[in-house]
Amino acid sequence: MQQKNFTPQSIVGNGPGNVISRLHRLAAFALLLCILGYAQTSQAQQFIGTGITINANTSKQSSVTSYVGGDRTSAINTNQVTFFNGADLGSGDAFDVNNGSLTVTLASDTLNGRTFDSRGNIVTYPFISSTLYYRVYLDGTTAPDYGTTALTLSSASNTSFPTTYVLNGTIDLFALPRATGGGKYRVDIYFEGQYKVGSASPTRVNDPGSGAANPSSATFTVTAPAVTPSGSTTTWQSTSSSDWFLPSNWTNGVPNSRSDAIIPENTTGTNIIFPVLNDLSKNFRVRNLTLRGTTNSGRAQVTVQQAVLHVFGNIQQLSGGLVGTNIGNAGVLDSTKNSTLILLGGNQFITGRLSVPDVIIRGSGVKSVANALLPTNILSFQPSSATDGVIVQSASAQNNADGSVSYVFDTTGNSIINLSTTGSIDTNTTGQGSETTTSYVKGVLSAEGPFVNGTPWMFGNIGIELTPNHDASLVTVQRIIGDPLIGPTTPAPGATPVPIKRQYSIAGDVQATGNTSDVVFHYLNSAYELNTIKEENLTMFRTPTGAAPYTPEYGTLNQANKTVTRLGLPSLARYYLTLGDKSNPLPVSLVAFAAVRSGANALLSWTTATELTNKGFNVQVSADGVTFRTLGFVASKLVNSSQVLNYAYTDVEAGKNGTRYYRLEQVDQDGKLNYSPVRALSFDGAAATSVALVAYPNPFTNTVGLTLEGVSASNGALANVKVVDMTGRTVRDQQLALNGASLSLGDLSDLRSGLYLAKVTLPDGSTKTVRIQRQ
Repeated sequence: MQQKNFTPQSIVGNGPGNVISRLHRLAAFALLLCILGYAQTSQAQQFIGTGITINANTSKQSSVTSYVGGDRTSAINTNQVTFFNGADLGSGDAFDVNNGSLTVTLASDTLNGRTFDSRGNIVTYPFISSTLYYRVYLDGTTAPDYGTTALTLSSASNTSFPTTYVLNGTIDLFALPRATGGGKYRVDIYFEGQYKVGSASPTRVNDPGSGAANPSSATFTVTAPAVTPSGSTTTWQSTSSSDWFLPSNWTNGVPNSRSDAIIPENTTGTNIIFPVLNDLSKNFRVRNLTLRGTTNSGRAQVTVQQAVLHVFGNIQQLSGGLVGTNIGNAGVLDSTKNSTLILLGGNQFITGRLSVPDVIIRGSGVKSVANALLPTNILSFQPSSATDGVIVQSASAQNNADGSVSYVFDTTGNSIINLSTTGSIDTNTTGQGSETTTSYVKGVLSAEGPFVNGTPWMFGNIGIELTPNHDASLVTVQRIIGDPLIGPTTPAPGATPVPIKRQYSIAGDVQATGNTSDVVFHYLNSAYELNTIKEENLTMFRTPTGAAPYTPEYGTLNQANKTVTRLGLPSLARYYLTLGDKSNPLPVSLVAFAAVRSGANALLSWTTATELTNKGFNVQVSADGVTFRTLGFVASKLVNSSQVLNYAYTDVEAGKNGTRYYRLEQVDQDGKLNYSPVRALSFDGAAATSVALVAYPNPFTNTVGLTLEGVSASNGALANVKVVDMTGRTVRDQQLALNGASLSLGDLSDLRSGLYLAKVTLPDGSTKTVRIQRQ
């Protein structure tokens, strides 16, 4: 094919002279088409001819070439023109990604607007507009829509036959390749004209006739640079090599700390070979790393073997394709033998399940993990500034109204830093690597391992040490920092008991008589973690549910080592540990207090779930509900208790009348006072008694106790207890002996979560019902 070269200045100028010159050339171009046989019959509205002029600056040459818009295979002398369809726009040369250029400097079309009616009279249907559609995309990929690249051409003649339209300005075809890098690119174009017949809607005519479905198409090739330009993106494209540092394996050069890399998913027919990092002499670096795909079979992959990968930005890999495989020095941070990932820079976001043996946290700010980070060997903290530190936190991705994504602190367990059975936090004796008050894991951190009788287990150095006197196959410890357990809502006046912002849940232990563990609870002496508690006041508390009531476990505080040690803690299948303030404890938990009239007397009863340094209770009465006096004192049954205790007192004072108000004044060993809610009884008229049924805890996990307030039945008397679900089905029906005013329903762990009714029938035939809920 022979190229027709023109001077660019005479083609693209917008001055009057250039417009005239351009029209002359368009007329000549139309005439050429007619001579060559491209003119269409004048019996219908259609394109007479289309063409574009392209200025190409390749790696070796510059040229201006005029192309006929479509491939007219029926034309004569086809060797005298250059067809756009099937052309190589670089004429066999490749474009340089940084210095090459490829622009459309002129586009034109000429359309027939005249036809004949049935009598042979000339009828004109003027064309009212013409549009050029084009798109540029990497060959072999899905072609984009034309919608954003539609350009309206300007009319260069005002006659109905023929009508000529031209492009004012230029089109940069190289804009997309400059952004995405090297490879073979395809350019599709087609023209669309519209003519109008009377008042009818415009009629569309395309060239080529199939329009968007089968446009005219040409190609050009771009050579990728050796190194990805700063701020740019490069995409992995290899089908023959896994070498990260081979430029031809990337569309835009090898990535570095200032550029981003995309690893595409593996789809049918791509034959992609994914990168493998296995060279300690190479510096594998990338800013943002994206691994695409959401299926196991199609996910993109990057395998870190005996190498170190430095990531300065975010890691997005929903399918979990970034993995490290080598542990040549187990239990030791060793970048020469262990697959290593280093997170540098400021705030970073890591999505998906990321498993690499050694993970080093450098730089500054917060590294947010949405899903799971699994350092299967060592997690090490090496911040740029020890004073400012660096934090790894469990987080969740949040879609914003503007379409952006932000990451928020999350302790639900959906995101986790998991050391499993083999990982651990670095304990370098110099302090570089271990957790500090400024560098630590915030949120959910988990580790697990077996219990061996008499053997201390450190659970990956996450801050708790357990030495059991028994065996257990697999115990899981989950630590949460930054989301403290919730303290009681009705503490002593003016007090607000709170735990520190560190809690441990222990699950999987063997709960049996005599099974215990020695517990060493580590903490960080920071204002953030201690949560307003003075360090010298720290003491240990336990709860089986993660909420009140709390059992005080005390322990020995060692401020030098930042530990609280509790020896011989009885084992439970699951429990939570935290530290609180011994001067403002997570206190006596009063779960029931009732006052009922019995003739001329008042029967008072109450129940505690836990007691801490409790001396006893002053039973107080008031005639107006404001000024109280003490009727008597009931001593604590156990000064420190984690079991349910029941108390009773009878007010036999003579001369009762009107309304009397009762309350309990709880007295600590050190004289500190706490007060119960107030109960009122009327002593006007005939005597009345009442019985109330209270469940605790409610909601419950596995067990729930019932307390009958005001009952006078003796110990050992039998009561019938039924538990009914919300469909009316009885799920428990049993005879239970009253223990004072209490009943225990036993293990209810086989019940589904939901609401139930507990119905108690007393020995006298009376019944009481309470609603209970299993979590």
